Amino acid sequence: LGRIAVGSLRMLKSEIKNREIETGRELDDDAVIGVVSGMVKKGRESKRLFEQGGRQDLADKESAEIEILVERYLPAQMTEGEIREKVKSVLAGLDSPTIKQIGQVMKAVMADAGNRADGRTVSRIVKEILAA
Repeated sequence: LGRIAVGSLRMLKSEIKNREIETGRELDDDAVIGVVSGMVKKGRESKRLFEQGGRQDLADKESAEIEILVERYLPAQMTEGEIREKVKSVLAGLDSPTIKQIGQVMKAVMADAGNRADGRTVSRIVKEILAA
């Protein structure tokens, strides 16, 4: 493993341990995936800020760490097409869905997709379909 991979693993182990201390129990697989997802989200935000600040070296390091976490520790993400199909199936079960029901649709899609779909992507697709 390279330096970046080792550093990423150390951060992941630390985050998991901190979460276990916070909750007072050992984390199950879903909770660990949640920790990894949170780290990826923070990493993407850091990368964006580094790029805005002209620190491409740090942005590249964040990208490498994100890649390691995503490739090795997160389940395969649903494609936009799969998310669209899931949203359409949820909407088909509703009587005359409107934009006011976005929360209900999001909850149903995210419950089914679990950690395999990004909430922002699901939200965007739900809004697109409901607005059409």
